Amino acid sequence: MKNNTWHPFLFAVAPILSLYEHNKDIVDYDYLIKPLLISIISSIIIFFVVKKITKNKNKSALIVTWLILLFWLFGLFTDVFIWLSPLAILLIWLIIFIAVIALIINSEKKFENFTSYLNFLAIFLILWPLASLSYYEYNKSYNNIDQTIDIELKKNLDVLPDIYYLVFDGYGRQDVLQNVYKYNNDDFINFLKNKGFYIAEQSNANYMQTYLSMASSLNFEYLNYIAEDQKEDSKDRKVLRHILKENKVYNFLKQVGYTFVGLPPTWTGNYKNTKADIYINKKITTNDFDKLIIQTTPLSMFYSSQKHLNEHQERYDFIFEEVGNLSKISEPTFTYVHFLAPHPPFILNQTKEHFDNQNCWLNSYDGNHYFEKCPGIEKYHQSYLAQLDFINQEAKKMIDKIIKQSSVAPIIIIQSDHGPGSQLDLENLTKTNLNERFGIINAYYTPSSTKNILYPSITPVNSFRIIFNDVFGTNFEILEDKNYYSTWSQPYNFIEVTDQLNQSGEIFLDQ
Repeated sequence: MKNNTWHPFLFAVAPILSLYEHNKDIVDYDYLIKPLLISIISSIIIFFVVKKITKNKNKSALIVTWLILLFWLFGLFTDVFIWLSPLAILLIWLIIFIAVIALIINSEKKFENFTSYLNFLAIFLILWPLASLSYYEYNKSYNNIDQTIDIELKKNLDVLPDIYYLVFDGYGRQDVLQNVYKYNNDDFINFLKNKGFYIAEQSNANYMQTYLSMASSLNFEYLNYIAEDQKEDSKDRKVLRHILKENKVYNFLKQVGYTFVGLPPTWTGNYKNTKADIYINKKITTNDFDKLIIQTTPLSMFYSSQKHLNEHQERYDFIFEEVGNLSKISEPTFTYVHFLAPHPPFILNQTKEHFDNQNCWLNSYDGNHYFEKCPGIEKYHQSYLAQLDFINQEAKKMIDKIIKQSSVAPIIIIQSDHGPGSQLDLENLTKTNLNERFGIINAYYTPSSTKNILYPSITPVNSFRIIFNDVFGTNFEILEDKNYYSTWSQPYNFIEVTDQLNQSGEIFLDQ
């Protein structure tokens, strides 16, 4: 092995595999292809360029490996030197990088033994995440979950209405926006009412994390059965991703005769919509895994806020426009669109000053996780409301188009997975404003007969149960509306907070 300088190319792979393994429960294998190819090809090119300069294979390999290691350690520099400007941090990083390269070039050592050591180390660093991923896939906790659904329709519809499930991530209930954010959302709520929507004005989310909430809503059931199969300290969300893709709403509607429409994702959880019969495509240059790499490397210095803003804005503009045109499809369609807004990252409709802090405009975390790197609660409120204004205006145009262009009155559900997170602690229930986090927008454009069954405190777990019962004549039981808090680190350790949310008085934390 002394004559083999494999380690630069192995180190080019190892950090990406390690990052993927660390986030294996919320990403797909497709995410690996692009960064691995870029990293391997770049390391090969740099190695041969450096070798041509140094005329020494071992030194060239060591320089490339040092560059790769320092590249991936850039996030550590930003954490250690957090009080410095980004340019100052980059300068320190460059000085250390150049100093070590100078030592390597000027050294009289041949580095043969060190090369062998680095080869073995790189192999180990690759095998470790691969072994972990293999074990994880072998022991998948959802292998025995049955997502099939037997239906018995009591109504045979000659014409099936298009169904739109439009989820706006983190969109707060009207009274929450008024009391916590001092924001009057009457304009949008009255628009919906004038269009014929039923507004569930006391609605709360069933869960306060997106994966839990959407897995519950799209399967119209509580997740206690999953919690029973998971260890109490498990944070594996792969089972939730599985039942999101193989959900019972899709399985039911497929049997009825619906065509599924997929659009570019803004949330990782619906990145790969395997059920889509029609996929309205738009070229997406970066996904969430790419952004994670950017955040932890010097690429964050060169990934301009304007580029990110343009890409983000174009994606939302595209989705709003295309959803408004889906009624032109001749077959009956079901469309689930998950807008990752007004939830962070706060990019849409922001002022120029907002982008001074790149950690914030790249940051899709919420609650206390968001505040670890971003400004305080007032800035959160301002950025959230700016994004909410954009969503409201675009949603109005989209809804107008859907209703006007539909030959058969559609069914539209406008809902949030949970409320905002300015007073959210993802690890501490007592430090969380439950009303802010659980209070959600929940509006229904349905036949009059369905509106007569809906009620102000309905939660998402019952949305499709009521609609399917009334429209298709099914006989799904209407469940008791319950609400569960759980921490990010132990998502299946559910704590029921239904009584706290139903109590009057204890509504808002002191700000």
